Amino acid sequence: MMVISIFLVVGIDVGFNSNSGQFLIKHFGIDSTTAESGRSVYFFGRMLGTFAGAIMLTRISSRTFFIWTSALGIICLASILLISSPVIAWVLVFLIGLAVANIFPLVFSITVEKYPTRINEISGLMMMAISGGAVIPLLIGWISDLSNVAYGMSILIICMIYLLSVSIYSLKR
Repeated sequence: MMVISIFLVVGIDVGFNSNSGQFLIKHFGIDSTTAESGRSVYFFGRMLGTFAGAIMLTRISSRTFFIWTSALGIICLASILLISSPVIAWVLVFLIGLAVANIFPLVFSITVEKYPTRINEISGLMMMAISGGAVIPLLIGWISDLSNVAYGMSILIICMIYLLSVSIYSLKR
């Protein structure tokens, strides 16, 4: 479950990064030069999310934080597909970066904590799962070509729902 989580979170990261410009252009009518700066807004959110996550994890359990960041990701991804305001879209692009920032290290640390004697195997599997960064964007592009970019981006919500379910499951264990 955790290896698939890494596969999906890297896919979400690369998929949103690679498709956010086209999405902002087609869904909100933002000009292409401005829309391509969506990547910078996304990575600024990721950067701040990493710093804020490091501070917050000193006070909150990693499993609880995993649940909250997964839920925030679902809310923000669903919202950006449903709204029509370009201004709110920019805020949501930032918040999506904020939400996704800590999921990879959370999944890794929760897994290593559970199986400390198998760290080499876990590390190898997790690094192999980075291939999700190639597969998920391909799937988004394929669905976008078949229908539209909003449907393609909805793949990211499905991935985040899986991550939320894994985070809830890991809290119970």
